[in-house]
Amino acid sequence: MPLSATLYLPAAYDQERDGPLPTFVWAYPTEFKSAAAAGQRPDSPHQFTPIP
Repeated sequence: MPLSATLYLPAAYDQERDGPLPTFVWAYPTEFKSAAAAGQRPDSPHQFTPIP
């Protein structure tokens, strides 16, 4: 399955003038309809900290 992404930049952003921006990446397989279907476990050491 190919990977795709959407990059959103502020209006009138200029890389040379404004420099680097912070990055937020959200990745979740959309073909799973629930956490249980994705096989996630609450005791897994491979979890991300949720963002409140």
